[in-house]
Amino acid sequence: MQPSSSTTAARHASGKNQLRAGFTLIELLVVIAIIGLLASLAVPAFNRFRQEGYKTACASNLRQIGTACENYMNKYRMYPWSKRGDGGAVPTIGDDTEVRKCLELLYKYDYIDNPKVYGCPADGLWQEPRRIDDVNERRDDFFLDETHCSYTYRSRPITISSPSTTPVSGDKRGGDSEYAHHRDGRNVLFRNATVEFIENARLNDANDEVAQKIRAELVGFGTGGF
Repeated sequence: MQPSSSTTAARHASGKNQLRAGFTLIELLVVIAIIGLLASLAVPAFNRFRQEGYKTACASNLRQIGTACENYMNKYRMYPWSKRGDGGAVPTIGDDTEVRKCLELLYKYDYIDNPKVYGCPADGLWQEPRRIDDVNERRDDFFLDETHCSYTYRSRPITISSPSTTPVSGDKRGGDSEYAHHRDGRNVLFRNATVEFIENARLNDANDEVAQKIRAELVGFGTGGF
């Protein structure tokens, strides 16, 4: 007995549906593979873009600190300096605690409006310090704790006679430090309120006079930081 035309048509339809289902599964796997490939390419590019954004925001914070230091000097004839010595001599500073005592003067005396400028967005250890709107209260109650400041400061004071190329501040952790802000270098602030990103290779170049001056004069730059 020959199968009816309706039975044959049903079999053909069933076979096409099975074939179509098979193609749909293969196509789905191909799409998943393509998405995975694109993601693997996009993630590194996104991370690089984000890191560049961090560097730009970090440089902006340092410029604001530089401008605040210049305004501070217009009144006090020198950049912020919290350490006083005997006989009128101004001593050098050499650790993070002394760095923070100098930099916090900018917010205490209203040369910085927002303490967020003390933080590099790439600094995973940074915590935003408490904002105090009342200027008089700031002078008594504002302090930069260890996690409140991403930047270092110079070991010697800056006066009006200091050249514009004098390094002022920069990322306090870099190089081989586990918590380096930027893996490929550090932002450095100079007295003329310019910020330059100095790559690690240049910072470690013994023949680069600018880099060696930075390492010698900014606290912690001779090592990975603190």
